[in-house]
Amino acid sequence: DKQGFTETLPESIMLYSAAKDYIGSVLDDVRMGKSIDTGGARELADRLADNIVKNENAMVWLTQLKNRDEYTSMHSLNVCVLSLLFGRFLGLKEEELCYLGLGALLHDIGKMQIPGEILNKPGRLDSEEAALMRRHPELGHVILKGHDGLHPAVLEIALSHHERYDGSGYPRGLKGKALNSYALIVSVIDFYDAVTSDRAYYIGISPHEALNMMYAAAAKNFPKELVESFIQCLGIYPIGSLV
Repeated sequence: DKQGFTETLPESIMLYSAAKDYIGSVLDDVRMGKSIDTGGARELADRLADNIVKNENAMVWLTQLKNRDEYTSMHSLNVCVLSLLFGRFLGLKEEELCYLGLGALLHDIGKMQIPGEILNKPGRLDSEEAALMRRHPELGHVILKGHDGLHPAVLEIALSHHERYDGSGYPRGLKGKALNSYALIVSVIDFYDAVTSDRAYYIGISPHEALNMMYAAAAKNFPKELVESFIQCLGIYPIGSLV
């Protein structure tokens, strides 16, 4: 839909830029021990959901703009946008999309409690550093639990986005049907955006390669039908790919 894309893109660019600034300020606040403006986060997730309903292509195109120096904030925003897109594809209701989008936006908030030298280390983490990094879901859950009015799904996304379908994930080693459906959606998107992004110690792979990798490891990491739905949602060659 070229006309819809062209009409929606300017609004998408403004909203994406505002969202990027907002999530950056939230991460800074948490890093300095301040409280989170959850009202602002809710409003942002709602506006992103509305924009995606109008024309998902415009917003997804913007998620291709990767920036290694702002990895955590860009990653949080991209995971939010793609989770909303996928949730809409799966037929979630408007209220459910708001819970999903807010949880996705704040899913990595616990990383702000991890020392910067570990978070941005330009090499592989040693066992002690890796163990500390693996605590970020629990740290994020504690941060969000301290704010009244957040839906339980938002807290569960922060806590469980690194759980895996075969029980090999963390922090609780949940397995199969014990996994929360919202957290499963975000875990798929989190993995996809992480492997397609450049970081201090990693050069991202193409979206096409990422989907191949996810499909090959489907059953182990995520329910196979969920991965298949995600591939159908994005297309074999997602928007922004060079074919």
